[in-house]
Amino acid sequence: MERQLMQLTGEGPVFTEPRSAAGKRTAVIPELIIDDLRAHVKDFTQDNDNGLIFAGPDDGPLRNTDFNRRVWAQTLVNADLPKIHFHDLRHTGNTLAANAGASIRELMERMGHSST
Repeated sequence: MERQLMQLTGEGPVFTEPRSAAGKRTAVIPELIIDDLRAHVKDFTQDNDNGLIFAGPDDGPLRNTDFNRRVWAQTLVNADLPKIHFHDLRHTGNTLAANAGASIRELMERMGHSST
């Protein structure tokens, strides 16, 4: 992760550096979704070096509220899943990694945390 999108009061969405050195990390992508991600990148990403991989309906940054209302809620209904927040998947992934034997340090690195 090289940058993060922050919603700043009075300024709107602004790209910033991660808050800590631990926030600068490489995201591991499961082999299972590589082909789908490649297809998405080919068909939907913005065509420049700093282009967004996931853009909103206005071709700008994908806003949290827009994603949750328009995409995530319908995805849960379509998959007949209970109402959960998208962000919960981040913690579910770390729980699964912990259950598979990941150390505290490995879990911290995955989450971009500099301290426990």
